[in-house]
Amino acid sequence: MIGISQHETQPLLDKKTDDYNTDVKDSPPPGYSFTSSDDDAVSNPASAVNGLSISVHLHNEITGSYELDPALPTNGRGTGANFKSHHGNITTKLAVTGTANTPNIGRNYATIRATSETGDILIDVTEMSSRRCLDVETWTRRGNTILLLPPNFLGVVGLKTSRGRLIQLPGLEGRTSITWRPSGWKLSFLGREWTFYPREWTSFRRESSFLVGPVFESVSMDVKGISCVRLSSKKGGIAVGFSGVDGEPQMLENVRKDLSARRGFGRGCC
Repeated sequence: MIGISQHETQPLLDKKTDDYNTDVKDSPPPGYSFTSSDDDAVSNPASAVNGLSISVHLHNEITGSYELDPALPTNGRGTGANFKSHHGNITTKLAVTGTANTPNIGRNYATIRATSETGDILIDVTEMSSRRCLDVETWTRRGNTILLLPPNFLGVVGLKTSRGRLIQLPGLEGRTSITWRPSGWKLSFLGREWTFYPREWTSFRRESSFLVGPVFESVSMDVKGISCVRLSSKKGGIAVGFSGVDGEPQMLENVRKDLSARRGFGRGCC
């Protein structure tokens, strides 16, 4: 193990996550200006939005801070936040806000999507309203992924990589649990069914899943009040922790180095 800010990283346990596909619009939403379509996309914090969609080409990067409220109107741009870069890094800070309850349970979920072929992804969800939940999916081919969860996160995290490393950052210690059932267990989430397996760890595939918060007793669940995270990569590594406690700059730099040093290795890298 490589030490991270005087803590050791810990391998995770596992989940089955389908490959992630998403349609991301090429144009940014109103209220966010970029220098040109060929430059890196950089945005400063703004008032709450819903339906944020940013896509850049080649090695251009996406960097910004955003406030999301999934109950707001979308103006036909889809819900939540979508980020796509072909080969550049994606680095965002997100605050999920809003206190209004809606009849449609899906409108209480902040949907976050991020994809990059070879770039790294760092998503820091700094806060989340008690009336909101997260629905997060990311995918890379070779890039590494770091996700920092809000302190009040409650839900399921599923990870999948073919050749990278899976790391649980120190802030998650004591907050996660694994359900050991050989046949797996199912979660019905916003109309889609996901199957989580206790452990599938080979030289060709590494899948991990864990629960953050109270352990769920039922094997089959139709849950409307928890968050769901699915992170996948072909060859990159994935690290998950909590915003704030795991977000110190030197710690993140050490995590990046750790994941990059072991990128593309098979058995034995964890």
